[in-house]
Formats: sequence, structure tokens, C-alpha cells
Amino acid sequence: MVSSGNASLAAITAVTLNKNLSKDACISEWSAPELSCEKRDYAALDAWIALSIYDVLQNKQSASCLNQAISVFWNKQEVARGIVIDQPKEFLVERTSPVPIAVKVNVTPTQAIIRVDEVLVPDYILPFHKRTLTDMQTNCSSFQALVSLSTLKT
Repeated sequence: MVSSGNASLAAITAVTLNKNLSKDACISEWSAPELSCEKRDYAALDAWIALSIYDVLQNKQSASCLNQAISVFWNKQEVARGIVIDQPKEFLVERTSPVPIAVKVNVTPTQAIIRVDEVLVPDYILPFHKRTLTDMQTNCSSFQALVSLSTLKT
């Protein structure tokens, strides 16, 4: 949304909400024992704006990532390619090691369900599944997997 990791709240508000966030009240003294109504309103506005921005970014992130082509990386090596699919709240992870088991996992903002369409490193073990990509593929051209967002690149 913004090119700088240290952008001001006013700049982020302008980009995400298309609104001007006046920062005039922030210039005055904040150490007074009692804050004026103007300063209380200003502080409340900052909190409300932050929540509004969060809501917008959450909706844009989930909508914009859907069907995004991605690569899965491990130690700077591309191990698989695919796309981001619709994100359910829960995902059934089937594991075979040490014994076969199916575990229902809550999908969090740091994880994604992807459809793997191309396996580049067959012996790579998917951490959540504890299975190799070859084991996951099992006679299918593509399959779904739960991965950490930190392993993905577009």
C-alpha cells in the first residue's frame, strides 16, 4: 500500500481510505494532567483510523491474493509452484509420519492454503504435513497444502 515501512498514519490513511487525517492537534503539549476534549477526540480518531485501515487491508489482502501465482521456497531454493486458493478457517492436514493421522488446523494470517501445480524438489518435506511433495502428489497433477506465508514468493 505504501512504499516506505515507516510511513505516517496520515500517509497510510490517505492511501488506504482516501481520506485526509489532520495532525494539527498532535503538535500541542500532551503531558497536561487532563486532556482537552479536542485531544481526546484526536486520540480516539487515531485508534478508530487504525482499525479502519486494518479492516481495509485484511479485505484487500485476502481478495488480492486469491489465484495469485506463487512459488514455495526453502533455504533460497524454489521447491514448488502453484496458486493461492480460497482460504477456509480450518484445513484438514493428513500426516503419515510417524503414524497416519488427520489433523484439523486453524488457518491463521501467517499461513495459506495453496494448490501445488508443479513439484520442483520431490523430496522436500512440507512441515505442516510431515510428508514429501511426492507423497502429497500421489498420482494427481495438483494438490492442496498448508504452508507458512514466509515460504512463499510471487
